[in-house]
Amino acid sequence: MRKIVFLIAALFVVLSASAQMSVSEQKKEKSIGFSLNYGTEIESLGIGGHFTYNLTDHLRLAPDFTYFFKNNNLNEWDLNINGHYLFPLDDSKVTVYPIFGFIITHWSHGDKVNLGNYTFSASETKFGINLGGGIQYDLTGKMFFKSELKYCIVSDFDQAVVSVGLGFRF
Repeated sequence: MRKIVFLIAALFVVLSASAQMSVSEQKKEKSIGFSLNYGTEIESLGIGGHFTYNLTDHLRLAPDFTYFFKNNNLNEWDLNINGHYLFPLDDSKVTVYPIFGFIITHWSHGDKVNLGNYTFSASETKFGINLGGGIQYDLTGKMFFKSELKYCIVSDFDQAVVSVGLGFRF
């Protein structure tokens, strides 16, 4: 697991360095949007928000947050910091991209346990990596539809997340 995290971190450094070398090509395009998500381990729907910032024409930073609705008395939220390498297809409205990044995930069980004067609830926050892919379709010059599939590799909390959403460029 440490080797994988190290390799992903090294990839970010190399891509960031190449992005800094091509400052004249940078688009600096930004977008904000929302998504509906499904987590395979929690077996629940979630809602999320995302922000993207194009570092270059092909590389963008894409942080997002998802809150999964309670299922079987279990709650989850995820904070992701991902990178996308953009591959526009022949039709300029469609772009595909791999996803690579980091995740902070928090899981908590809704039941509280009373022990004397103290109340406890079971919860845990863990860190991991994301790997996956996505596709984006431009609806207009300012609005796009996206769909993503990523696998979140987190000790004891691995899960696939499928999402669909809308984004708005500014």
